Amino acid sequence: MTTIELGEVTEDAVTPPMPVNIPRLRRAALAVLAAAGLLALGGSAHPPPAGVHPLWSTPLRSGESWSLSADTAYLSRLDDKVSAYNLTTGELRWNVPAGADLSGDFGATGPQPLGDLVLVPADPKVITLEQPDGSLHFFMTIRTTIALDATTGDERWRTSGQATSYGNAGPLLISEDEDNARTIRLRLVRAADGTDIWNRSIPPAQSWTPILDGDRPVAIATVTPDGLVTVYDYATGKPRRSLRLPDTDTGQRYTALMSAGGNLVVMRDREAGTETTVYRPDDLRALWHTTQQTAYLTECGEMVCAIGDGVIIGHDPQTGRQTWQLPGMRDMTMVGPNRMVVTGDLATGDNFLVEPSSGQTVHGPIVGRLVTRQGQAGTPTFLRPAAEPPGRLAVVTVDLADGTEHKLGTVPAITTEDICTTADGYLACVRGGALEITAVG
Repeated sequence: MTTIELGEVTEDAVTPPMPVNIPRLRRAALAVLAAAGLLALGGSAHPPPAGVHPLWSTPLRSGESWSLSADTAYLSRLDDKVSAYNLTTGELRWNVPAGADLSGDFGATGPQPLGDLVLVPADPKVITLEQPDGSLHFFMTIRTTIALDATTGDERWRTSGQATSYGNAGPLLISEDEDNARTIRLRLVRAADGTDIWNRSIPPAQSWTPILDGDRPVAIATVTPDGLVTVYDYATGKPRRSLRLPDTDTGQRYTALMSAGGNLVVMRDREAGTETTVYRPDDLRALWHTTQQTAYLTECGEMVCAIGDGVIIGHDPQTGRQTWQLPGMRDMTMVGPNRMVVTGDLATGDNFLVEPSSGQTVHGPIVGRLVTRQGQAGTPTFLRPAAEPPGRLAVVTVDLADGTEHKLGTVPAITTEDICTTADGYLACVRGGALEITAVG
């Protein structure tokens, strides 16, 4: 274990190139997540000291995966076992065989805590599809989901397909894919026992998305490669509306669906560029359309943000009217109900805390790398080079109200291959073949 010195932290005025963890909303995108192996250090009977200090670490093997809850680290192993460790002490809580392939090549996610359950993605399969223009698309499908008791590790149920949850209370949506990565079946199941609420086979879908009313799913939209869009009721699985997209044979490579502002966003990747149309899901009436070269659209507070081509643009979700733009910004992350962090130069890590309804900057620039947060949005944490002691990174949090920066301490440096995530009071970093858990306040 490396000892982390505490004390006053100062930062260099110029930050060397650092990677930024970028959220991607397309279902086909492959996340770059890390993995964990055998526990290396045990716990302590004494309460941990305040401030930034190492807690425990575990060796890693490529292809293993991990995730955090508020008080537990969950690990999927290459020996097909799932383990749970006390997040503060590293004490082993349980270690159970999964009876399935848990390898995490190409970025499979780790076990996902959900209330009193842990959902374990298993039996992954990577599919490569060549497009008509010769480009390659990579997809990962999860063929099995295993639900374990979060306290004991006992298996509650397992089912074919991949589970998606929306909040801790409601049922789970299960999607099943065929060998060419198209979704052919959707099911809604009870989280308690995995039994079906409804079960529907669908035309092979290239993309699908839930339609959200706030954070509550109310419908599901699917699209086939030939442009058939269908909206299903979330509670019953019954079809509501369908629409055939025009000109599906005119240089179209891929269609992706998203939900933003309670509406359905259809992004069509064509040889000539990206076309985006926003539809009202109740009757599939087109609300607005843009041919701006966006990487994606996403909700940002009460607005819809178009991100791409070196600019972030805030749109009214119902009319598409542009209300603000942030030139030179390349990505954004929601960190609270009315706050987002936008990132400019990906090399230097220029970040700004922004109020999304107006596009006004609350604070910035904030130098460093925004650490991906596990679970709900909350106080953003940044890592940036510390002048003292040299060769280490300062851990800095930013107050959402006014952007005040709080320097908590320092941690060892990371490389372009390293990945960090944060949960309340903890920093988890994959560094040098180990997963390291650090207390940060």
